[in-house]
Amino acid sequence: MKIGVIDLGSNSIRLVIYEYVDQQLNKLLNFKHQGKAVLFIKDNKMSDEGIEAIVSSLKQLVFMAKIYALDEFRIFATASLRNIDNSEETVAKIEHQIHHKVEVLSDEEESLFGFDAILRNEDLPISGLTIDIGGGSMEIIYFKNRKALYSTSIPVGSLSFATKFVDEVIPTEEEQAEMRKFIRSHYENLPWLKAIQVDTVIGIGGTSRGMFKMNKELDLEKNGSLKYESVATIANLGYEASKQIINAVPDRLMTMLPGAIMIDELMQLVLADEFRASKMSVREGYIYNRILNNYEQ
Repeated sequence: MKIGVIDLGSNSIRLVIYEYVDQQLNKLLNFKHQGKAVLFIKDNKMSDEGIEAIVSSLKQLVFMAKIYALDEFRIFATASLRNIDNSEETVAKIEHQIHHKVEVLSDEEESLFGFDAILRNEDLPISGLTIDIGGGSMEIIYFKNRKALYSTSIPVGSLSFATKFVDEVIPTEEEQAEMRKFIRSHYENLPWLKAIQVDTVIGIGGTSRGMFKMNKELDLEKNGSLKYESVATIANLGYEASKQIINAVPDRLMTMLPGAIMIDELMQLVLADEFRASKMSVREGYIYNRILNNYEQ
């Protein structure tokens, strides 16, 4: 069967088409629009301009999805629509114009779907953390013996983080110091996070994969994972590294370093010395839980 999902995020809107054969979920196509919905939020409300931009992107992606004669097609949103004060009104306006339901995931669902996708497809250490950095939020899970024991969603993502602290494009040393202080305070407000120590942090999403593209550009390590020292090197880059960031992750020029700082501060807090990037995402977890569970039962 062919399955299509549109992931309406704060940083981008993405249509991904999969084929499900022999209990394997294989990615066929991936179309991305740079939505940056978070930039249209004023006083924690989505503006009419933002709704128009989202609708424009969705109409194009829905049209593309119809071409592929999908067996299942869903649209879901995360922090982009969840964390705004006019969420219900915005969703209703979008649905009315695109003639399709948009499901807004709770923060718990977003956290657990990403973890479930990893659990089904990748080997895990005995214990560790997963971190999923989106444009407008970040989900963290502590797992042990393949079970999620603690999870949280922090309403700070790489794009909203950059927008809040960075005047130009690349954060200055002073801005980086303020960013570190801010995100560290969020982490330290979680008693369970302060109390644990793990060796491994597993990243989900484009920011985490971007860390490995930066690693390749900087020629830091040849391994499949990054040591903390390499993470810290990336997270402490400044304006002088602009060309290298453009070479490695041109679509993340504004968000790469803010995301790296989030990872760096988390690894420092839990004394982790290894960072991995998962190939999975909340999209695969969504498909397993919302669509395939009905077929597998």
